[in-house]
Amino acid sequence: MLATSLKRTSEDNGDGDTKRPRAAGVDVSWLWDLLFGPEGATWGSLKRVGDDQATVLAIVKGAGLRASVVANPRAGVSVYTHSDSADEVSDRPPMEQAVWLMLGIHPSQDAFNAEFMRWRPRYLLLRLVRRLLGADSLRAHPAALHALAELEALALDPAAGPGDDGSAASTAAWEACGLGRLAPQMASALGTVGGAALAKDAAFVGFRNDSLFNALLDRFLDATKAHIHDVTCNAPQDAKFRRLNMVGVDRWCDPPCHFASIAATTRARAQEKMTVHHHRSVPADAT
Repeated sequence: MLATSLKRTSEDNGDGDTKRPRAAGVDVSWLWDLLFGPEGATWGSLKRVGDDQATVLAIVKGAGLRASVVANPRAGVSVYTHSDSADEVSDRPPMEQAVWLMLGIHPSQDAFNAEFMRWRPRYLLLRLVRRLLGADSLRAHPAALHALAELEALALDPAAGPGDDGSAASTAAWEACGLGRLAPQMASALGTVGGAALAKDAAFVGFRNDSLFNALLDRFLDATKAHIHDVTCNAPQDAKFRRLNMVGVDRWCDPPCHFASIAATTRARAQEKMTVHHHRSVPADAT
């Protein structure tokens, strides 16, 4: 059983690496690698199989979950939250476990969620930096690109930075480290629009990664190019029939929606009957 104590230790992870975060009693290095590792070496293993619906269905079933297609009101995938193999999830490959975490039904969900929240300030900086590195407007500004590259290296080094204790002080320190350093670079490169663009991008990244659910789902959708409009949770008393319905797994809207949050499904599925809608809308200041 995975321990829920999440104090970071310097215990050897079994491969000689004593720096990567490790929760006491459980090796969470695979989650670190999934979030902070090279895109192609991790998320590149997710392959499209036909259209969006077929792709999501194949990946969910490949992770050991029962699932079926939904035709109405829009194309979708229905995933049963009860599984006879739940106790064996921790023995599955990392990417398959990530699917369970993405849906909020991993047996050790709380432990992984807590670990992610410790890393979240560091992860937000990494996602912001990589978002900015892909901006065409900065390609002609080497000083800004250099600052971004240095911050990317900082975020990727678990032994560097203000720390990962998840406290308000640590979060503020990471924000100062990232935004405080980027603000003058963006202003120098893009003028007055630079500061506004930075704040907008930071809010957008924070919105998409407010929890482990969202962070994994965001990466899942980016990797598969699939689109999910919303999720409903059907939770009858018989646990065997509780399921998550991911609908709008198509490109019916223009531009395509990019799904927002699935976190409440873990609360909803335990209740007798509840329908939860989550739309991939963004705050007014983060669009």
